Amino acid sequence: METVRLDGAGLRDRAEAMALLDRALALPSWWGRNLDALHDCLTGLGRPVRLEVERREAVEETAFGRRLLRVLEDAAAETPGLELVFLPCAPSGGAEGRPVRLIDAHAHVVQCIAGTGSQGELRPCGGGRAAYATGQSFQILPPEFGAFDAPPEALLRVMDAHGVDKAVLLQGNYFGFQNLYTWEAVQAYPDRFAGAAAYDPFSVQADRIRTHLFDELGFRIVKFEVSSGSGLMANHPPVDLDGEVMHREYRYAADRDLIFVIDIGKPRSVSWQVDALARAIARYPSMRFVVCHLLSPQLGDGELLRRALGRLAMPNVWFDLAALCLNSSPETYPYPTARGYLLDAVKLVGADRLLWGSDMPSAMTRDSYRHFIDFVALHPHLGEAEKEQILRRNAEGLFFSR
Repeated sequence: METVRLDGAGLRDRAEAMALLDRALALPSWWGRNLDALHDCLTGLGRPVRLEVERREAVEETAFGRRLLRVLEDAAAETPGLELVFLPCAPSGGAEGRPVRLIDAHAHVVQCIAGTGSQGELRPCGGGRAAYATGQSFQILPPEFGAFDAPPEALLRVMDAHGVDKAVLLQGNYFGFQNLYTWEAVQAYPDRFAGAAAYDPFSVQADRIRTHLFDELGFRIVKFEVSSGSGLMANHPPVDLDGEVMHREYRYAADRDLIFVIDIGKPRSVSWQVDALARAIARYPSMRFVVCHLLSPQLGDGELLRRALGRLAMPNVWFDLAALCLNSSPETYPYPTARGYLLDAVKLVGADRLLWGSDMPSAMTRDSYRHFIDFVALHPHLGEAEKEQILRRNAEGLFFSR
């Protein structure tokens, strides 16, 4: 496939953009150099082309640029063999202006939907939909994925189309544990994925399970979803995050130098035990913890979030931002409240403690992967160095540098 890379700074002005596209794509001499003619040329190229656009935000600065983007997106959607990819650029002065390849610190592969939660078992019902035992059904997989699954190749297609180099594959009760499938994905694509294992500490053979996952398969990340919605406390009585059940798991992870990823659910739920978690983490100063979803603040939770972040601001704690914007529903992109929460986090724990993540595939039933990236990449009050830390550098150092 032919690859054509364009700098978004050259696509803001009509005359400059038309000249740039004419040269880059070798368009026929008779084309009319307007947007309608460009659409016709793109849909009739007759050869496979990967069109990479750097600095989308620069294109969006002008009315013409925004219309041009719509034409490019429409043509790519209509034309087999025409692939459109947007590549965020490195901060000024970094990497000689080359595009930064991002890292998604919170994604999921799904071999089969087999979850459990507060509404009982979750099973697929076709077309990317699933149903709980209560009868509630909903869209759980977007059209870009399978009707029943989310294979690693589907994730890679989304990542490649958006300039995302690597992803961390997490697990939980929502889709059901996918340990072997996650391990197989990492084995098949070791340069693209890191994987976390998950298990139920109440399993009768929990010791044997842990031995298999961490000693035999070699997982270096453990994920605990303890939420009362679809995690540990949805299927067992409430567990004290500073109690013996969890300390047994913390000690096991600490002894093996595992990264401990934990989702404590939403504020005001029985699992949202910020103080207990902070006390527990303080007992393992050399172990690395990642708290998911920036603690899942809802609309109106600003003060609660700020207090919680202050409590958990420790040198061995990171926070992923997966689905942060979706928790501010009914707001839509650019999610002003969630962007405010992100800015609070930068001030309270530091940009070097934050990890961008998408929570794909299920999050993509509610908004686009592009918006999840731009939520951070186009944040008007973050500096370029802070964006680079959040979008790549922090995850690179934490998950991929060993």
